[in-house]
Amino acid sequence: MTEVTREEHRGAAVDFYDARGRRYDALITEVWGPQCVNVVYVNDVEGQRDNYGQKLLRATSIMHGSLHQAHGYFWLSKGEPRPKHTMPGYYEPRSKEAIEADSSLA
Repeated sequence: MTEVTREEHRGAAVDFYDARGRRYDALITEVWGPQCVNVVYVNDVEGQRDNYGQKLLRATSIMHGSLHQAHGYFWLSKGEPRPKHTMPGYYEPRSKEAIEADSSLA
């Protein structure tokens, strides 16, 4: 992941994942830090339109997917693979020793 800058990345196309983990095509509207951005994306809910067409939505202070532990609300550069820890249903396998250690505490 490259660090983003206002000069080079404002207006860049990225993939935005909402809180449900759903992917949207988005544009960076502002850069707040090396991996923190604001984005705008098209609302895909039919019937939510305004005078200009399908309504636009905004998301602010979005961190890069490599830094995020949740399954959603992050961004990735176009073509960048989604981190495993953000995929629905993914969990980090635990060793047998770790499981036994937890059960001995009960």
